[in-house]
Amino acid sequence: MTSILETITSIIAPHSCFVCGDENNMLCKKCAAVAASLYKQNCFMCGLARSGYAACELCAPRSVLKSLYVLGLYAPPLDYLVGQLKYQGVRQFAADAAVALADITIPAKPAIVTYVPTSARRMRVRSYDQAALLAKHYAKHIGAPLIPLFERRGNQHQVGADRAARLAQAETMLQLRSVSAAKAIAGAHVYIVDDVYTTGASLGRCAALLDHFDPKQINGVVIARQMNNS
Repeated sequence: MTSILETITSIIAPHSCFVCGDENNMLCKKCAAVAASLYKQNCFMCGLARSGYAACELCAPRSVLKSLYVLGLYAPPLDYLVGQLKYQGVRQFAADAAVALADITIPAKPAIVTYVPTSARRMRVRSYDQAALLAKHYAKHIGAPLIPLFERRGNQHQVGADRAARLAQAETMLQLRSVSAAKAIAGAHVYIVDDVYTTGASLGRCAALLDHFDPKQINGVVIARQMNNS
């Protein structure tokens, strides 16, 4: 019902870019490109300044996750837009963000897209999983299959938790949905989608679960990154 109402509303009163006001997108391609250009690219593990989204030469050997594609910082306007997607039922931003993320990704083939799932409780409240929705649009734009590989058990809250707590929670909450499905990633470049990268606990846990199935490379794809908590 929500998606039908949103479709009707988008026709009668189309979304406009939160930054420049251009119609039909909550974040137009021009403003998304500006947000991406303002993000100071660095190694997502140690913070060393570098060009591109890959881990630096020192961190890469000890990280299962090899690259983290980030649209921008978790700050205006992205923090507001992510909030609209997660808490206000505005699904349109998932489509707009996916286009912007596809523009900054150079996907290697063969590619497989998956995502970090939200909890069942939040699914019941929101009626959709924002990361799954983002991953669906992203997979379409990079021309890769979407395979749900993970499940989240329990309803523990990560918001406000420190890095140690998040790491411990991720170990128990995030598990493989199916070993047989995971076997499909052998030899593939895997792109794990999430909305926000805070400490890296969730993405790191998912990457570690997949590493046993011989993927070519595992990458993270997120809308925004909280620099002060990583």
